[in-house]
Amino acid sequence: MEYIIFYWVSWFFWIIVTFFMNKGITRTMLAFFLLHLILLASINLTLFQIDINLAFLLIVITSCIVLTTQNHKFYRTLIILFIAYSYTGSRLWEIVNPIWFFIPRTLLYGLVFSFISILFGRNIIERFLVSCLTVSLGEIIYVVIVQQIGWKESLGNSELMNLLLLQAGVIFTFYVIREIKIKLEVILQQIEQQKKRWTNE
Repeated sequence: MEYIIFYWVSWFFWIIVTFFMNKGITRTMLAFFLLHLILLASINLTLFQIDINLAFLLIVITSCIVLTTQNHKFYRTLIILFIAYSYTGSRLWEIVNPIWFFIPRTLLYGLVFSFISILFGRNIIERFLVSCLTVSLGEIIYVVIVQQIGWKESLGNSELMNLLLLQAGVIFTFYVIREIKIKLEVILQQIEQQKKRWTNE
């Protein structure tokens, strides 16, 4: 039950990709990625005395590969690093003053960093990329810092994986709402044009 959001959102995306996307290499790669994400979620490895979830590792590696294919890589990397440090700062602030959380942390971070990704990403791929890399890199920095003071934290625990997939869900929902709005505007314009034609006739 720990990975409940992660599994639900992952399977939801897999169904969308498999049954609703057009056939092609993109659909195949996304479906392949999502299935491996689900399979690897329960497997951990230990590296430098840090437990790392393999699904988390897959997200980081895939996001870095996708980043290399994007335009304006330097600008995009600076944005990702800036937001990642903001995430790390928020996590460290929890240690000092944990009482400021008035809603569950996963939900709070999910909403905040999803909307930041929507602001800085120009399309859905960039938004997914920014959301995944900022939180992942921020968590890596946080774990490295707290390890220096003797705290044992893992990378890719259930809370973090739920957060990453919650962000993806928020971004996808925003994308769907935006697409519906655009299509409705087009339909309304066509109706208005048709009315004008009937009036002129």
